[in-house]
Amino acid sequence: MTTLRPVYFPEPVPDRANLYDRVPTLTDVLDSLRHRTTVVRGGRLMGKTSLLNVVAQSAEEHGEFAMIRLAPVDARVAFMAEILDGIHQWVDKHCHDSSRRPAPEQPVGTVAQFCRRIAVLAESVTGVVFLLCIDEFDSLVENLDEHEGRLVLELIEHLDTMPKLPVRFLLTMSTIPDLVLHSFRSTFLNKSKIVTLESWDADETARFIEWLVDDRFIFDDAALAALFAAAGGHPYFTKAVLNTLLTGQPYTPGSRYVSATRVAAAVRQVVRSPGGVDLALTNLVGAHLSADAAAVLDRAGNSLAGVTGRSLSDLPSAGQVLSYLQADGLLRRQGDRYLLRLGLWQEWRLATRSVSTQPPLLRRIGRATKRVFLRRVTSCILFSAIAGPLLLATAYLAPNRTIVARSCGASTAKLAVYATYPAFASAGDRQQIHVIVVNNGQTDVGGGSALVSFSAGQARPDSANGVQFNGLRPGQEATLDVGFTTTAPAGWLDPSRSHVGVDLAVRAGGACQAKRWSINVAPIPRLQAIQKVASAVLFVFLIPLVVELFAQRFHGGHSSRTGAGATKGS
Repeated sequence: MTTLRPVYFPEPVPDRANLYDRVPTLTDVLDSLRHRTTVVRGGRLMGKTSLLNVVAQSAEEHGEFAMIRLAPVDARVAFMAEILDGIHQWVDKHCHDSSRRPAPEQPVGTVAQFCRRIAVLAESVTGVVFLLCIDEFDSLVENLDEHEGRLVLELIEHLDTMPKLPVRFLLTMSTIPDLVLHSFRSTFLNKSKIVTLESWDADETARFIEWLVDDRFIFDDAALAALFAAAGGHPYFTKAVLNTLLTGQPYTPGSRYVSATRVAAAVRQVVRSPGGVDLALTNLVGAHLSADAAAVLDRAGNSLAGVTGRSLSDLPSAGQVLSYLQADGLLRRQGDRYLLRLGLWQEWRLATRSVSTQPPLLRRIGRATKRVFLRRVTSCILFSAIAGPLLLATAYLAPNRTIVARSCGASTAKLAVYATYPAFASAGDRQQIHVIVVNNGQTDVGGGSALVSFSAGQARPDSANGVQFNGLRPGQEATLDVGFTTTAPAGWLDPSRSHVGVDLAVRAGGACQAKRWSINVAPIPRLQAIQKVASAVLFVFLIPLVVELFAQRFHGGHSSRTGAGATKGS
């Protein structure tokens, strides 16, 4: 019986036997590491960590490199200590001659002392090059203050100028930090070997699917096209859908054949399942995508024709965002237009109700009404009956907004805090703020709290406004729903808008940076009651509009078919 190949989702690939399509890249990396720093560049979840695992395996097999993975640090002194500690542990493990094994020494304070310490450690394992590996190096740089970040970059460049010192850097990066781009002293990227991981095209994606599922599934052309449209050739999201198909039902001969409909069902399931894709995209939005980038993806997903730089002119950094999203495989360019490449994005946003469907729905109703009924007196009356209350009710409506507090906590236990709140409130209405605290780190968070408070005299909390968490494991989250009633003054004729000040404070082994914002108070009190009345009026008058619309379309279609039949008969 043939051994089935594991999917390895969501964890990265551990060895070369399960690495697809990256073998030439692996060869480039191993050849480059003999001479200089090597940077593996690729979007989030593109396979960089998997490649590191295989490089580590190859290093152990050949004995030429001693691969040492470095943890994130907050200063250059800590960076040097982390390197020396990793080298010393490797030497202790592999140096069997205790007489040659160097004894632990005091921490170093200068770069010269640091280099001498490495040389001493290297003497006990002659012929071995210490491969210093930093996964997501861009995150490390961005979490340092500017001064310490420059010192770390200068240290790497200094070691690059010492070819006799048996040290090489292997870095992975999703983006190039501004500090690296704009630092005239830190030119190590100009001298480094850059290896890029990219999404697959449709043909390569099909070959990967056949390689991974072997004879467990048979995909027809429509199913392969549907899977490529959903995952965009992205390795992580492609495996997410395949993993759902493989684990979705017991194996039977009939279940081997996969159709486009079955792929679509798997996509809907995978975006709604906790963890995996949901956690990855939540982390992508919270920690790595700007608000403009998320808006561009939303607009591209809502338009079959895609977006252009001109259609995004209201976004100040549209050009830069488009280039970034294209490089990460989330958008694809077709002429002067950019199309959404990652179909899971739109499904996920709809599943998590992050995209408001109200404006497109209203526009469709408006266009259909104008097209069919604009020239009819009765239609004008009905349209006015709908438009009046609807405009009144939606004068101050806007989709809920989400803010993201900066990650905080220890370097290995980072917290991301999300708060979703109404853009507008009105006096006397009960509203709600939804807070999510997510552990995006690698270790448990021992304990902490999140507290929402309002400015005095502007709102009163109607439910508990704080949450405490303890033992929050990586990937786990704590939630808080705070109901509040606006007490700020509002009136029918007051054109100005009051504001409700909101403060979100988070503690996790220390106080995190507080997040403050304000909610506009509509000058119309009891706006929710008006919305309910408008909705009822809309429902009452929409029924005859829809009935007449379908009646006219049926009558028009029937007349067309009759005319076609008469022409054919003649």
